[in-house]
Amino acid sequence: HFGIKARGVISNSIDAAAYRAQASDRSFRSELNIGDELMLAFTGRFIPEKGIATLVDMMRRLQGERVHLVMAGDGPLRGMVEDASIDAIHMVGRLDSPDIAALLLESDLFCLPTRSEGFSTSLLEAAACGTPSLVTDVGGARELMPDESYGFVMQKADAGAFADVVRSIACGDRDLPTMGDRCIDRVEQQYSWKSVAQRLLEVIDDQRGV
Repeated sequence: HFGIKARGVISNSIDAAAYRAQASDRSFRSELNIGDELMLAFTGRFIPEKGIATLVDMMRRLQGERVHLVMAGDGPLRGMVEDASIDAIHMVGRLDSPDIAALLLESDLFCLPTRSEGFSTSLLEAAACGTPSLVTDVGGARELMPDESYGFVMQKADAGAFADVVRSIACGDRDLPTMGDRCIDRVEQQYSWKSVAQRLLEVIDDQRGV
């Protein structure tokens, strides 16, 4: 519209070590009596664009299995989640950054069936905490998770497909700790503020002909 031709992309960034270090000492597993069962997490607004209906449908399909979903946030679809009356969905309200970090550090998988996203800060936060993600193919998802050794990028927000991935994890078919370690390495090496600032300087120098 403005006649601007892009020369590249400068991505979102995070100080992964600092983000982990500021985590609170809350234990959501203890507070919610989840124990060692599979714990999924969602953080964000309860709005249609974030795939809230997909998460509820996914958990409906997983009822009776040892899977819990902790949802941090608030929004207009909160009532819809409450009306679903699924015991394995735990809503913990809006959390500050230290509590979100604590939640992600305890979670096995971060779920984000969003319709539209830039380079989601939530994905970077999950990766910084060593938590693999299950996300739709939007924004920077494939840049952060180039293959299934890092996480799961789905073509669309399909509750059945999301539930199938979670079942495979619950059955022990996926090595989430190793995936989490790879996420930490990738976000620290390629999506730190330092590395992204360096790429920006290289673009500037290239435009100047340096």
